[in-house]
Amino acid sequence: MYKIGEVSRYCSLPVKTLRYWADIGLLVPDEIDRFTGYRYYSAPKLAECSRIIALKELGFSLDEVRAYRDGSEEELAELIDRKRRELAEIIASGTAKLARLNTLRSSIASGNGKMYDIILKKPDRFPAAVKRGIFETRGEAALELERLRKALPERVMGARAVIVNYETEYRERGFDLMIGVELTAGAAVPLPEGFGLRELGGDVETASVVAPESELDEAYHALILSLDERSLQAVGPFCELYHSGGGEKYVELQVPVCRLGEDRELTPDEAPEPFENDPEAVGMWAFQDLLRCEEQFDPNDRKYGDWENIWLDKLCFLEGGGGYWIVGGWTKGVLFMANHEFRFANSYHIEERGGERYMFIHMKDYRLERRGGAPLIYVYRKLDSLPRTADELGKHDELPTGFEPDERVVGEWTACDFVTDISGFDPENPRRREQLFWQKAEFLPDGRFIRGFSDGRSFAADYTRGVIRNERKRLAEAYRLETIGGAEYLFCQWKSGDYVWGGREPCWYVFRRSVID
Repeated sequence: MYKIGEVSRYCSLPVKTLRYWADIGLLVPDEIDRFTGYRYYSAPKLAECSRIIALKELGFSLDEVRAYRDGSEEELAELIDRKRRELAEIIASGTAKLARLNTLRSSIASGNGKMYDIILKKPDRFPAAVKRGIFETRGEAALELERLRKALPERVMGARAVIVNYETEYRERGFDLMIGVELTAGAAVPLPEGFGLRELGGDVETASVVAPESELDEAYHALILSLDERSLQAVGPFCELYHSGGGEKYVELQVPVCRLGEDRELTPDEAPEPFENDPEAVGMWAFQDLLRCEEQFDPNDRKYGDWENIWLDKLCFLEGGGGYWIVGGWTKGVLFMANHEFRFANSYHIEERGGERYMFIHMKDYRLERRGGAPLIYVYRKLDSLPRTADELGKHDELPTGFEPDERVVGEWTACDFVTDISGFDPENPRRREQLFWQKAEFLPDGRFIRGFSDGRSFAADYTRGVIRNERKRLAEAYRLETIGGAEYLFCQWKSGDYVWGGREPCWYVFRRSVID
């Protein structure tokens, strides 16, 4: 047995701490001398004391230490996972603060010592007289805002003017803006033509910075950088609140945000069933815009500029809820998307604007979703309501007839890379180091061809010189032999759904001859 003083010395703890732990039932002595009151601890209690100290060093509270000791394996696992999440949040917060300090230090070192204090807050609500439109210049918007001020009685105007910037990319002219003036609570006054009454602000958390109006561009830059540094996703338009009085005019720049966490494993969404028909959805839709929120949409002012990289530039709702390519199917109100990385159920609704029908899809983005982010808003315009099948929708090739032998390729080949263009292949530096989906290719002398895949499946087709014939999908995939660095490589076209339904150029799998033992 060890006296309390010895335990104190061995474990580097004050005696009063051990007494406190005993009083709360955390580390109870094995014996207490009833004459002297001295406390004695066994060797196992020394080990228990060490465990408590170790858990305390990991950030566990005394209550959590007790739960760790008394809980089941499942409860213990949950306790550890909860503590891991807490520590991850602390690390992320510290990393973000360090990044902000590094940015400020670099700014000072470069001679630009301005510091913009960016905070997170819930914006206040206030009524405003507003007007939305396309303004050729910001000066034109300022003139319209001044016209509004002159038309309103002084007694109904609040202290702030507002400009909501609905653009998502940099522009020099032609801005989609909403301009307005704060009104005092309960004010009732006729508004100038083109203006309406609206409540601004809300419950969504915003990132906010205050700066002189002359530094508005710098404030935008600082706020945008801060979003990345602090793991924040902008989920709405930027709002400029202008405060007057006391000399130079100041502007408070706000943007609604969603906090992003650490990467997490995603659970695939359940398939949309049972199927419920939506006649309004059936047919072909054309991509119109990609936005942070629905409010940014304007049929006459497309915001998204990188149209060439939109995979679903045409979206077809097949009759009966069927799917094709990365469209996994649909039911009323839900579009199901799926590929090898994700499987998401995305909500949609349809609206009519200006005589056209538009579909707003809250599309889950894999990179944002795994960090707890918000969906992006994809907008499509209705082209027609024709019922189609996946086969009718896809692209097909004219297949060559007959068989011309090709002794050069007979045998088995093993995949070593996957490239978008043959000229991009470098044997010394393959781009695809992970496991390739198409792994084996075998050309038989009689014209038969066999593909072998990483999941154990195989697929039989046939070939003639220079072309693999996939009669089931009606695709003709070219192959070529190339000698690179003294070695022979086989390049085979891969006409996936990206080619069949996405209209993209096929990529190439690269093969070497298999080594026969």
